[in-house]
Amino acid sequence: MISLILIFASFVTLTLGLYAFKKREESSSLPFAALMFAATLHTLGYAFELLATDKLTAIMWLNIEYAGIAFLPVILLWFSYANVNEDRLFDKLVMLFYFTVSLTTFF
Repeated sequence: MISLILIFASFVTLTLGLYAFKKREESSSLPFAALMFAATLHTLGYAFELLATDKLTAIMWLNIEYAGIAFLPVILLWFSYANVNEDRLFDKLVMLFYFTVSLTTFF
């Protein structure tokens, strides 16, 4: 039952992400789309982790789930910066550093 709710929630976040990606000329729509895609990976990975019948399959879905978890904080920060229209070079360098930290924690 919980897995069905999570699959539905991942469908909703994927739909929101695709809609926001279509409107990417807006200032904060690309970060929002990335946030929704990361949330989709997390919820879909968790749903199939709960449905897994053996340990190897659960670990595979856990790795997919972690791909969303590792980037959620930095994408949320990117989305916040985009909403307050912070476009300074320093902020972009800091965000690049944060994405690098998330990438290293992912691997």
